[in-house]
Amino acid sequence: MTDIVLLNARADATTETIAKDASVVAASGKVVVWRGDACRKGSCTHVYDVEKRKSTRTPSCEGGDPVGVGSLDPSGRWYAGDLRTGGLAILDLDQGTCRVVENVSAPDSGDLEQTFAAAWSGPSLMLLDQRSGTLTVVNAADGKLEERAEPLPVVNQAQIWGTATN
Repeated sequence: MTDIVLLNARADATTETIAKDASVVAASGKVVVWRGDACRKGSCTHVYDVEKRKSTRTPSCEGGDPVGVGSLDPSGRWYAGDLRTGGLAILDLDQGTCRVVENVSAPDSGDLEQTFAAAWSGPSLMLLDQRSGTLTVVNAADGKLEERAEPLPVVNQAQIWGTATN
């Protein structure tokens, strides 16, 4: 079992234990998203705010509970991940809301990046489905979805190295 800890500035001593028997599923900005290793049902995903030194549960989603490893935008505001019910959701960690993304099939593994190459540009999440080559951009702020007309001729181990949106 693994504990999630914060280290001092020299990284030679623990200053705080965030969680025991847990795994980090995403980290960026001032946020660490983690889940308990023993959790098998219900809401298991938590958000630790480094500045507030406090963990809270992720926002509730009508489509189910967030599970697996997701993708956190660089600011630490938006978190995209699979739902226990098989859907895909984008959570606004600042506002405490969840938006279930329609028309995007979630990964079977429960880990977003097992199926999708994912990258953030502001509130826009670009998802490249490694199974089909389908390229989708989801705006986390308003839920708008854009899909490339034709799939890209890439499958298995495709990567996105950077994004920019107009």
